[in-house]
Amino acid sequence: MEKNLEKIVRPFDGLLIADVSGTVATAYTGKLFSDYGARVVNVEPPDGFPTRNVAPLLKNGSSALHGYLNVNKESVVTSCPHKHASVLMADLVLMDPHQLPSELSIEDFDTNMCAISWFGLTGPYTKFNGSDAVIHALTGLMIGIGEPEGPPLIPKGYQAQILGGLSAFNGCVGFLTHRLSEGRTDRSAPRFKLDASIFEANLYLTDMGALGSYNGESTPLRLGINRFSPTYPLGIWPCKDGWIGVTVLSPGQWKAFL
Repeated sequence: MEKNLEKIVRPFDGLLIADVSGTVATAYTGKLFSDYGARVVNVEPPDGFPTRNVAPLLKNGSSALHGYLNVNKESVVTSCPHKHASVLMADLVLMDPHQLPSELSIEDFDTNMCAISWFGLTGPYTKFNGSDAVIHALTGLMIGIGEPEGPPLIPKGYQAQILGGLSAFNGCVGFLTHRLSEGRTDRSAPRFKLDASIFEANLYLTDMGALGSYNGESTPLRLGINRFSPTYPLGIWPCKDGWIGVTVLSPGQWKAFL
């Protein structure tokens, strides 16, 4: 007997998103759009996006991170991204303006755009080189990590860029939802350009620190590996059959966990 299965309608079905830079931040923004139904096309240069070579690598030589960020996306190759059909027809183009070929700028893209960069398009830091470690240092996150008597430790991974990509996604959703609510799906609508700063997105982690400083509170002490006030030890540990992640916030939770 055949069953009538209703087609699942996702929020961004019918949207076309193009990523011309392929950084961790732009790729994560595109991943969120893809997860909610959009068609996302990676418009890659001839040598591919840089995330294709980021460790850890699978047995076939492919990057696990690249695979995670780009599942269900399409990929095309071109040396002229601003002229590719996927870009010209896109509802939104994602890019890091500092990763464009030297002969191109954001002004060469006549489309809705979200520029995701370390420090944004304007401001005192805009021409600085960035990295996840630099962002962790500037936001004060790094000072609390490591042994009390030693230097701070640099967190591994790409958390700063992931947060930047999430923040950019939120802004893009606001603009695109407004356009769709107005029925403005044609390309005659005025273009919008969003400026997304990874640094500014990560500043939300410092909100309590800013309030504490304003109220004259001292800088929190570094308590040691996997110890962060006001929690008990937290982290991820290997177990007999895998790994376990522990985050407990009160004495009661710690006793219950034990």
